[in-house]
Amino acid sequence: MNYNSFDVKPKIAVDLDNKVKPFKLLNNIVYISGDYCGKDIYRIVINKGYSWNGANIPRYFWRIIGSQFNPEFLPASMIHDWLCEHKDFIIQNGVKVSSDIFRDILILYGVSKFKANIMANAVRLFQYTQKGWN
Repeated sequence: MNYNSFDVKPKIAVDLDNKVKPFKLLNNIVYISGDYCGKDIYRIVINKGYSWNGANIPRYFWRIIGSQFNPEFLPASMIHDWLCEHKDFIIQNGVKVSSDIFRDILILYGVSKFKANIMANAVRLFQYTQKGWN
């Protein structure tokens, strides 16, 4: 398996009736990260049935960035949300590493580097305001 890649393409369903976590993973996936902050490569396993809310993009930015329903954002938001729910998975530099992983998956799925960097920096800035993560 290559770095910054999934073992299989994530299959994702959308349940528009679920306002909290409308996205659901329909298959088991493994994501192998790149090398961040001089640490080991991360092997992230997410099981079928995992649900998440997608990319939290304020509605007034949808015309510029896109909405949480953009298919190229879903795999990145899935991995990032999983990392936010499992903060002990990345021991050091969790906010930086998780937002870097988010950025790299966006690029993997065809988002321009410029837009991916803007999105990752916005995520990182928001995460630094949250408590309980380094």
